[in-house]
Amino acid sequence: MGESKLEQRVFIEGPLPGMNYIIALAKVRRGRYSKYAQEKREWEERVIFVCKAHKLKPVQGRVYFDFIWYEKNKRRDPDNISASKKFILDALVKAGILPDDNWKYVAGFKDRFCVADNGKRAGVLVIMREGKNGSGSD
Repeated sequence: MGESKLEQRVFIEGPLPGMNYIIALAKVRRGRYSKYAQEKREWEERVIFVCKAHKLKPVQGRVYFDFIWYEKNKRRDPDNISASKKFILDALVKAGILPDDNWKYVAGFKDRFCVADNGKRAGVLVIMREGKNGSGSD
């Protein structure tokens, strides 16, 4: 395996919304108003702000993502926690970091889960490795 062409990291402070919360929001509608859409937009704006602050560069090829999720405790299930990666990927596209979140640009994901201790805050560390499979080899 060769080294990645480009590796970028960004920490997004959280906790981010879980799947159970996202589903509950999706059920709240008043006419054209959707609480889910509002929440998604707010998280996308937050992620875009953090990406700009970290001066992330646009990627050209396929990207492999590592998500390291830091939680306050072990109350939420891992599959519930990782659901908000949808908000993160959509924000990376809107920020111009990722051209699209389809198969052409997303090579895969790996999720890890930790309890936020030793001074760490709840949130997610996103590591992006550019290359066909994240190894940097095209």
